[in-house]
Amino acid sequence: MKDIAKKAGVSYTTVSLTLNGKGDLYKIKKKTQDKIFRIAKELNYKGNIYASYLRKRRSNFVGIVGSTYNVPVRQYRQNLIAEKLKRMGFDIIIQDFHWRKDSYISLIDEVLKFKPIGLIISEPDDLSLMYYLKDIKKWIPVILIDGPEYDGFDQIRIDREKIPYIAVHHLWKSGYKNIYFTIPFTKVISYWAIKERYMGFKRAFEEIFGKNNGIEKNMLWIDESIQNPYMIGYKIAEKYFEKFKKDTGIVALNDQIAIGIMKNLLEKNKKIPEEIGIVGSENLPEGEFVIIPLTTISFSIDKLVDNVIEIFLKRINGDNKDVFKIKIKPEIIIRKSTERR
Repeated sequence: MKDIAKKAGVSYTTVSLTLNGKGDLYKIKKKTQDKIFRIAKELNYKGNIYASYLRKRRSNFVGIVGSTYNVPVRQYRQNLIAEKLKRMGFDIIIQDFHWRKDSYISLIDEVLKFKPIGLIISEPDDLSLMYYLKDIKKWIPVILIDGPEYDGFDQIRIDREKIPYIAVHHLWKSGYKNIYFTIPFTKVISYWAIKERYMGFKRAFEEIFGKNNGIEKNMLWIDESIQNPYMIGYKIAEKYFEKFKKDTGIVALNDQIAIGIMKNLLEKNKKIPEEIGIVGSENLPEGEFVIIPLTTISFSIDKLVDNVIEIFLKRINGDNKDVFKIKIKPEIIIRKSTERR
């Protein structure tokens, strides 16, 4: 690095900050950074991160672990956290619970080999894992995203109960009098994320129709094992097509299932939104570009990520005050799939 500094005509510190990804943070001119990287390449410079960690007596790694497989909104959230921390000069280790379904703890152990300065864990829903994380929390910060609510941990959660609650009331006010809710399979209703949504639908349904109106007849599901969420929606619409009379509103579990339902209904010449209104959730990009743009319930992933990083930085800088419990509130984005004249 001294050789690079000499050839570039800048200080050692400027070279160090640039090569460690902190040039933007310390407002080093882009022209200077480009020059440093070019000279570093000419001199075949390769940093030894382990030597750096020995000198500082701690690593710069942040472990990010979660269940993102096949869930676009979780993938976006994880990538955004990693990207923002990377820009701040941290090194990132990413693991996915899907890669080691047999043992979440062994997956965490793989991350701990790198001596991370903290862990960001998404969708933790295994009690043995939580006991393990409780022990780890004595030594490094552990921030939780979503999952069931756990005492003693900093945790940022999406208010999932509000998602179908908002959707049901919107459909009712739009004139849809027969309102249904999709669940992919009957066996997953006990899963925390599905259960919270179910409770939100139940609360809204009972407020409108009363407690003795038999909510079960308004639940839509299939018992086939299908991985593709668009196909799940398509099959649900196929199975329950006879139920979908005029003034039917459908609250889909997510945008992908909603789009699958929409495809099936349009193939059968159902009029959306005149006869049937459909609401998804998660505000995926494709919802805006389908043939009938999809009304959706959105939750601010950017806001969630900003909260995660703010709390993480406080913890690694020694702020050990009260535990943070934050809920991200969803809001509706109304598009043509429910816009009736």
